[in-house]
Amino acid sequence: MATKLRKWIVGGRLAFQRTYLLWVYRLRLVWLATLCSRIWRRLKTFGGRNSQSGDTRNTRMSEIAEIRAEDLLLTWLGLPEFLRNDTQIATLVLKHFFGLDWINKHIDPDATHPGPLTLAGSPSDVEHAKIRVIDLAETIFNLQKIEGVHECINRLRTANELEPTIAELHIGKMIFANDWPFEFVVPSQGRAYDFEIKYGEWTICADAKCKLDLPAPNASSVTKTLDRSRSQLPKDGPGVFFVKLPQQWMEHDGWQRTSVQGAYDFFAKGTGRVSSVVFYLEPIRLLSFAAERGRHYIAQQGHYFYEVANPRRRYGKELDWKLFEKWRPTDFASWSAMPAKYARLFEFPKGIMHLVEEAARHEQEKSSK
Repeated sequence: MATKLRKWIVGGRLAFQRTYLLWVYRLRLVWLATLCSRIWRRLKTFGGRNSQSGDTRNTRMSEIAEIRAEDLLLTWLGLPEFLRNDTQIATLVLKHFFGLDWINKHIDPDATHPGPLTLAGSPSDVEHAKIRVIDLAETIFNLQKIEGVHECINRLRTANELEPTIAELHIGKMIFANDWPFEFVVPSQGRAYDFEIKYGEWTICADAKCKLDLPAPNASSVTKTLDRSRSQLPKDGPGVFFVKLPQQWMEHDGWQRTSVQGAYDFFAKGTGRVSSVVFYLEPIRLLSFAAERGRHYIAQQGHYFYEVANPRRRYGKELDWKLFEKWRPTDFASWSAMPAKYARLFEFPKGIMHLVEEAARHEQEKSSK
């Protein structure tokens, strides 16, 4: 009886919470959100686990509270008007997973270890950094339930060089968007790669590479990187390399041809365990325009990829090995080029409202049974 009562209370509270949030957003009742958030902080502890303090560098995702779409909406509604923007909500998401010290180290304008996420420099530099911050928070938010993602989060917590791990998360984002079952691999004996992906009857062992060392396309560099990493993939099953290329390569004529030639030269060395090499970029383009209060920017983020199947592959010779073409945008003019299941933090809260509404309907159906 006590268990049923507890389920009824918790289920009813969740259904009410999600429905209430929709009306708060629609009617702009922010004062109500501020008041009720204090009550919900108490209700959320009902039947909950006590958090453990200590070193979080090796924390598993099961030990980190999940962030839901309705949590983000409630947080946004409780912010002062001047802080209600997608960069702020993204920073709060990253603070949840990494802590305030990490924000001060990598994102703050006076960051102690400035890098691609640091909100400093020229106006265009700041806009690029904002896009990267929002994209990283959005990626982690969407992948937080994927097995093994805690390994990437733990590495980002302590790393000074963020790009290789961010590249791995970006590849995970594209695998997720294309609905392939997968997990991030926690390194262990015999498992020195990054992903395991279910591809039909096959389990693909895959590794992500990030080419940051060269400012211009270089086929031999691609070949050497792949050849040097071949032994990371097991011999007894299909393997795939994902190569994240830097945006500046796109400024050079023939960059696609040069990159692909590097993969073909690698295949020509005789490897059969590698079934495909996938090249991927996420270019950011800023469109500048004059506004009443100065110069403003509109940011566009693209997704470019090219998949090269190995003609000498040992496994799945009848397959095309296309991993990033299972899902395609239905409307290329849309503000969002991601599938409906993917929560967007850009133009917040526009990109999460369908998820909040879906959760509200689901909880109402459960509570009515």
